[in-house]
Amino acid sequence: MMIHTNPDELNELIRLTALLSEIYEQPITLTNFEDDSIIFASKRFSLMTGFESDPESLEQTFTYFDLIHPKDIDITSEINQNGKKILANTFKQKPFAKAFMTYNIKIRQRGDEYKPMKIIVKPIAFEKDGTPKYKVATFLPIVQKGYQRFALYTESNGGNELYYSSLRRKFVEHETIELKPIEIELLRLTSRGHREVQIAKKLDIKVDLLRYYKRNVYKKYHVCNMTEAVYIALFYELI
Repeated sequence: MMIHTNPDELNELIRLTALLSEIYEQPITLTNFEDDSIIFASKRFSLMTGFESDPESLEQTFTYFDLIHPKDIDITSEINQNGKKILANTFKQKPFAKAFMTYNIKIRQRGDEYKPMKIIVKPIAFEKDGTPKYKVATFLPIVQKGYQRFALYTESNGGNELYYSSLRRKFVEHETIELKPIEIELLRLTSRGHREVQIAKKLDIKVDLLRYYKRNVYKKYHVCNMTEAVYIALFYELI
């Protein structure tokens, strides 16, 4: 952690980013906290995406948003802005706090193929008042699907992860992301292999209304299909 970075200190952060990338064998970038511009990209990141960073020029206009799948950009941008406010307030209150954000989204690879990845973002340098100035982003492969796509960890929340609710447009504790009883039953019946028409009949509702409840589940858990929604429900023992 460094406070009040000058050019020499920024160069040290660049060297540290490159070193961490090789130690952990993962693509890592150093970015501006405020505008998300990429200041430095490790060789592993360049090999993965085709983006080349110029260490001699500390002014980059390229951001990782340029690599995000078009369908993920709006929600990621919304979550990014909300998360940065929480992180900024956290570090102002406690300069050496442990806090970071995670994004599970599709990132463009070399050759224009999009691949699901987990991005862990952690502030590493700060202004005098504790406001984050730079952050590192580590790009990891996703080995499981169906969990919360966006999360924020901060000690100020008692060490609990916060999850982003599209309905409330803010980060909330998992316990507050509640499903209606009929949505839970929908997930339970789906997990048992029942199809839409069968589920609608058992719940005594029309198929159109059933699909409405499905869309609500998708929004609450940031998923695109019932398979991932069922995974979350099973993981948190909702069904």
